[in-house]
Formats: sequence, C-alpha cells, structure tokens
Amino acid sequence: MNYRITIACAIFVLLFFSGCMEDPASEMDEITIDNVARVLTEFEKRGDFINSQEMPTLIEAEELYEHISDYLIIDIRVDTLYRAGHVENAINVDHSELAAYLQNINYDIYEKIILISETGQAASYYNCLLQLYGIQNVYTLKFGMSVWHFDFAGRWMDVVSNRLYIGDLDNNTNPKPDYSHFAGIGERFGNSDIGGVIEARITDLLNEPFLLDDTENSNITIDMNEIADRMFTSDQGEQVRGYIMCYGNDGLKYMGGKPSEFDAPSHPVGTVWYNNWVLNDLRSISYLQTVPSDRPVGVYSTSGHESAFVAAYLKILGYNAKTILYGAHSFAYGMLFGRETLIPFIFSTDKIKNYPYIVEE
Repeated sequence: MNYRITIACAIFVLLFFSGCMEDPASEMDEITIDNVARVLTEFEKRGDFINSQEMPTLIEAEELYEHISDYLIIDIRVDTLYRAGHVENAINVDHSELAAYLQNINYDIYEKIILISETGQAASYYNCLLQLYGIQNVYTLKFGMSVWHFDFAGRWMDVVSNRLYIGDLDNNTNPKPDYSHFAGIGERFGNSDIGGVIEARITDLLNEPFLLDDTENSNITIDMNEIADRMFTSDQGEQVRGYIMCYGNDGLKYMGGKPSEFDAPSHPVGTVWYNNWVLNDLRSISYLQTVPSDRPVGVYSTSGHESAFVAAYLKILGYNAKTILYGAHSFAYGMLFGRETLIPFIFSTDKIKNYPYIVEE
C-alpha cells in the first residue's frame, strides 16, 4: 500500500503545482520521481487518452467509404496482403515507419488518419502508440479489412464460426491484487527530458510486430489458452500463472446472463475485472498499480480492439502486457449477444460491406 501512496502523492504534487492538466507543469524539474510516474504525469497533462471518452478511436466501414477521398488512409498490412487488395487511396506503410512517415507530411490537413490492418487489432495497438506519441486524429477501421469485403474476412470468420468455449468460465468477482510498484521502463533514460523518454519508448514499441499467428514468439499478442495455462517465474522466484484482465463494462464481465442477471458464468477462471466505463480503473489514482509487474498480463476486451489499446499503454509503462487475440470472441462468442452494450463490438457477417477494392499488379 505504501508504494501506491508514494507514487500517487508524487503525481498529485506534480499536478498540483502545474494547476490544471492542460497548463504547463512549472515545477516539474524541481521534483524527482521515477520515469514511470513522470510518463504518467505527462500523459495525464495531455488528456489521459487511455481513460478518456475518446478511447478507443474506431471508425465504421460505412464512414470510411463515404469519406474515402477525404481521410488519410494507411494500410499497415504486409506488402503481399496490401497488393492482393486494399481500400482505394490507401498507402502501405510498415508499422515501424508510422511515426516517421506522419512526421514527414502535413497530416493536420486531414480530419482523420485511418489505420487498416487484417482484423483491426494490430491497427488498434499502433493507433494507441501514435495517440500517446502526440498524433491525436488517428482512427482504426473496426474489424479491419475483414468488414471491407468478404474476400478478406477469413480470420474473423474462422473465430466466429468455431464459437469456442475454452476452459472453465465462472461468475466470481475476483479481487484486484494489492497495490505494488510500477513496472520499470529502463534506467537508460535516466533524467532525460520526459518527451524524449516517451518518444524513445514508443519508437521501440512501434518496431515490434503484431502477430496473429505464432503468438508464442510474440511480445504483443497471446491467446487465452496460453495466458491461462502457462506458468511463469515471478521476480521473487515463485511459479505463478499469467494474470488475466477483463477490460470492459459490466456487460462484458457478466455477458453470460440475461440483461437483468449478473450471476451467469461469463469469464475465464481467475479473471480480474477492470472497468473501462465511468470508473476508468486504469487511472493512476485508481487501480493502475494493482496490475502486477512481476508476471505476464493478458488483457481481453469484447473484440480485441480495446485490449490492444490497453496493452500498448501498459507496455509503454514497462508492463509485460499482451492483448488476448479476438477478445471474448475467442472463447464465448455466442454469449456476447446477451448484452446490448456489447453489440457494436461484435463481429458478424452483416457487418461485411463488400465494398470495391484495388488489386496491385
């Protein structure tokens, strides 16, 4: 508990001396706190995107189609997939080159920058990194190319066709762990300017690939079986299981029951719920410090979009966080339809628009 008080007080002092979060922090150089707290303070000064009403910044296929000549459209899939079929006017940019590309153009002339990936999950991950980098008009095509045309819907169709129920589900409200130290983000940053720390962290993370296959070799993605079953060695040398976070509203937490019921089996055994709605549990003054820093953290949301945002945020702060691919679609797809608040985040064949696309020779 003392750890939380120390960091929270440090952040409070910084924000107190800086006045409102949108004002310059005039006393920042006079207060020494670790890099994670400094990064958090800077993010909160900039509007605390991950806990804001804007998160996640997603766009529907219909809107993109209507504004296909107005928005800057960036397809981050590998070259072979891009050439096999892409949205008109979309340019192909590797994820590692996103920040550099946008810094070299006048992207402010575009109302929106649209990132497109295969399923929407990779685009969501890199979207969050760009948002926290300071490029704030970035949006993800929800469900990616899978909703643009049926020709690209294979991955999502495989998930929803199987309608898997992996492992045991329960309705227990598992308590959050005790408050603990933040994860570290590397001593090599020292007392660097906070903007430089953030830029270096995000640049490192933009270079890492978002894998939909071979997740055992991924630093970003994981599947539910892997995080639930594997044992890991903690910083204290103890054998512990991966930590499963459910990031969503209470509809996701209790998706198995009728709208008036909150007691049906709905989440994998051991899952800990973090509210993304109203309470914003990942605020520094809320429950962020209950996320364990000594073992892998798997985050799931309804479809994997929000969890990709969260994983990116936690990784910037030094956590060994991974997004659980396809979210609750991967283990309880049929249950999702019982909650009206989840409907916008559920993939279904009626969302595939079969819009025209361009094939490169």
